[in-house]
Amino acid sequence: MPGDESPAWRDEDGRQELRGPLLALETSGDQGSLAVGGADGTPLGVTTLPARRRQAAEAAPAAVRILEEAGVAPDELAGVLVGAGPGSFTGVRVAAATAKGWARYLEIPLWTGSSLAAAALAGVAPDGSSASELSEGPGPLRYVLFDARGDRVYGACYRVDDAGVATVVEAHAGTVADVLDTGPDPRTVFVGAGARRHRELLERAGYMVAEEPWGDPSARSLLVLAGRAPSLLARAGPTWEPTYVRASNAERSWNG
Repeated sequence: MPGDESPAWRDEDGRQELRGPLLALETSGDQGSLAVGGADGTPLGVTTLPARRRQAAEAAPAAVRILEEAGVAPDELAGVLVGAGPGSFTGVRVAAATAKGWARYLEIPLWTGSSLAAAALAGVAPDGSSASELSEGPGPLRYVLFDARGDRVYGACYRVDDAGVATVVEAHAGTVADVLDTGPDPRTVFVGAGARRHRELLERAGYMVAEEPWGDPSARSLLVLAGRAPSLLARAGPTWEPTYVRASNAERSWNG
């Protein structure tokens, strides 16, 4: 099978291996997507999901279709890869629930990756060919901001270059003003829906804001993350839950 040539990495104990082909799911942003590909980050097929209110019903059938189109039988999958958020409760749980279901049914590993880290790799080829070319991307220092509504964002900063992907600023919640108060490197380019929403404030502070799709999480960029920075992935245990920016309405009511 394509993408099944070799393990991508082992954990510190040398026991867990991430192999392909993988089914990847990402629904933390406005546009949900699924992809099938190798653990080296090479996509064999990619599809988008409909509007968020229909994603829960469409995610599983879309997974079946994309596997058929990629020529990968479900029992040939070596694992499921899911974007762990952050994102809205409704958005993130679609991919999480679907990924858990496939992993449990097929008895294969479930791997998780930060949707922010995946978004930092939007537009980057699996081999990293465009990662450091300023003419084709926003540059190596990418501060990803997801829109958390109101004046709030969820963000993290990554260095994306020929060496791979490195976390510069860990994932955090707050406002754009909070981000600017930390004094990001002047070479930083802000990407993502949160950056675009607060473009005026960021540009007034002297920073560049990249246009979409830079900084938008996708199943394809999750696969690229697996190939370019597998150490940023984690194997999920049975009690794993994704990261939410905001609690559900029910949780907010319960907590008063």
